[in-house]
Amino acid sequence: MKLRLLPVLCAITVFGSSCGDEVVNGPANNPPRLYFIADHNMTAGETREVEIFATDAEGDAITFSVADNPGFLSLTGASQAGDTAKVTIVIAPTAGQTGTFTGTIRVADGKGGDDSRDFSVKVDPFAPESGEWMGLAEFGMLGFTVNDQGTEITEVSFGFHEFQCGGAGPDVPIASTVDPLWPIADREFTIEGSFPGLSMTIHGRFISNLAASGTWSGVSFGNTCSGVWQVSSPGFTPAVGVFMNASFNQTEDVGGYKWMPGGQVTLEIDYGGDGTLDFQRTTTVDNDAGARFQQYLREPAHFAVAEGDTVKMYDGFTSIAYAVEYVKLKLVDYEADLVSGSARPGTAVNVEIADPALPSHGRFSIDLVADATGSWTADFTGICDIVPSTDGWVSVSSSWVSTHWAASAFTSIAF
Repeated sequence: MKLRLLPVLCAITVFGSSCGDEVVNGPANNPPRLYFIADHNMTAGETREVEIFATDAEGDAITFSVADNPGFLSLTGASQAGDTAKVTIVIAPTAGQTGTFTGTIRVADGKGGDDSRDFSVKVDPFAPESGEWMGLAEFGMLGFTVNDQGTEITEVSFGFHEFQCGGAGPDVPIASTVDPLWPIADREFTIEGSFPGLSMTIHGRFISNLAASGTWSGVSFGNTCSGVWQVSSPGFTPAVGVFMNASFNQTEDVGGYKWMPGGQVTLEIDYGGDGTLDFQRTTTVDNDAGARFQQYLREPAHFAVAEGDTVKMYDGFTSIAYAVEYVKLKLVDYEADLVSGSARPGTAVNVEIADPALPSHGRFSIDLVADATGSWTADFTGICDIVPSTDGWVSVSSSWVSTHWAASAFTSIAF
């Protein structure tokens, strides 16, 4: 008689598998992933809402919680679609909560998988920035100066742009006064002034130490008008930019940022920085009031700018001259999530990426300094995944040179 060996049948289920007395565990649970949470600098009394995202490979229900709360964090509006969930962090430090704090957000999938992220919140006591604040209202430009202590407004300026009140307008384009001083109490202030053809009353409140808004009313030749205004601190004054396209190593455009809508802005370029005016053009800033006041002057044939050239912009209120600095983008490595390049040794460099494929739909940036050889590398490992659809920018200086790279289908881009 011949003996035949029969195969042993194994039972396999989604919960595991068995073969005789041997038990084999099923696939391991993948924990959820919580995406990067940015650090925040705030002012006591300010409230900020920040949307964050998490994913779970199996599509398990994700719950959010505050694992480490400095006393002013809360979560609201949690929702989930497929494998991606989101929630809004409400950050609301009060007047007595100043200093630097750490918060921790945790996500869990209910099956033992979890993840967490720490972020810091620096809370400064309220005091408006000293210096000249500038913003806009329906009549044009509004500016005022805050003293060093942040307790008084010492000067106010009005810039009228095609302003008509009942068919009449003021006789002067700009008016200012330094006396009397206007006190700031509980974040609020009132400015009153009379000028040729116009009497103005400004009521305002500092939303934070970097922004203020309020209402205005004016009487011009017996006609009364009113409206709203908003201004930004000296840290948000207009700027000039030179924008390069890394893919073609040429200037995309030269332009300005945060200039007054409706105002006339003049651009001048001095090639070589020798004091000779080589190019001049005037344009109207046509962005809507209240937007991010960007106005780009696109004329690439004229804008072959290089290090050492001088770019100047002015609008009658502000004049900025900028000597173009050097920055070079050399490599975008998608596999290693690295961006590298060169600049003058010791130059402060900012590398920013934006990718709509990320769950946060956000922008992420890294600040660094070029080393003694002029090299710099921004490492986004663990912060976000740089993929072929990622766009990015490398910038230097406060009035900046910005180099942009476009999306690519390659695993890395070398320039």
